[in-house]
Amino acid sequence: MDLNSAFKTLISCVSSSILLMGNVILSGRLLQKKLTAMMPGRQL
Repeated sequence: MDLNSAFKTLISCVSSSILLMGNVILSGRLLQKKLTAMMPGRQL
């Protein structure tokens, strides 16, 4: 396994983990919006 392929593997792992974190944050915000919409009197 040469350095170039190792670097490509590392880049793909990092980018996929960044995408996963972005999806988790986005779904968390959507869930928070739904909760605040269901309970209009409370602010999270």
